[in-house]
Order: sequence, then structure tokens, then C-alpha cells
Amino acid sequence: SLASTIVFNWKIMMHSENVAQMQECQKEFEAARTYFLEDYYPLTGLEKTDARDNWLAYECYRPSDRSGIIVAFRHHDNQQPSITVKLQGLQDEATYQLIHADTQDTLVQSGRELKQGFSLKLDKPDTSLLYYFKAQ
Repeated sequence: SLASTIVFNWKIMMHSENVAQMQECQKEFEAARTYFLEDYYPLTGLEKTDARDNWLAYECYRPSDRSGIIVAFRHHDNQQPSITVKLQGLQDEATYQLIHADTQDTLVQSGRELKQGFSLKLDKPDTSLLYYFKAQ
């Protein structure tokens, strides 16, 4: 549901739903929403976006401050735990710090390296990931 607006599809009256988790998702949305105001790049193409056996990934990049996010979803029937995507819009000579939103793992790569390929990994289907990145 992460986009320029957010739609929560929770059945809030069900006992299985968790209000604290909903609040965490709202915080994540608030941190990421400004990235949807500048450049958007689909990283896995635009064909078969409704297929249940693929990955979907996109990049939102703000040239104004040289920062962005990478969002990826591994669909239900997908058998690939990882994919490689090629980021767009970055400056080849710049160095970018990437932070995985869930684990806080950090890595540093050049724009040239990220444009040549960046590996995304999700161990389970029906999961997603979010990276924040910024030029140093």
C-alpha cells in the first residue's frame, strides 16, 4: 500500500489485527511519502504487474537532495528469493549510503555500481522491503 497516499486494508474489528503494527506502518508511510513527489522509476518493468509469480520493484528519487527509496514486493507464487535491479537517475561518481528500513543494515556504493545492479532479497513470498538512500 506504499504510494503517494496510503490505503490500509485491515479489518480493524478482527482480533488478529494489531493497532501498534498499524501505527508503525503509518510512521513508515509518513517517512517515505515525500519521495513520491519527484522522479519515479519502475525497476522491474511495467508488464505483468498483476501476475502473482513475479517481483515488483520501483525507485523514487529526489534529484533536489539526491535521496530516494527503493520499494520491492515478492508476490505469493514467486520462487526467486532475490532479484537484481538497476537504479536510475543517480550520479555515477557520487557515493550513496543505503539503509534497509527493517534491519537498519547500511551499505555504501557508487552511483555507477547501483546503476549496474543492486541485489534485493526477500526470503519469503508475500513480503516487501524498503531501502532509503542518499548521496554522501
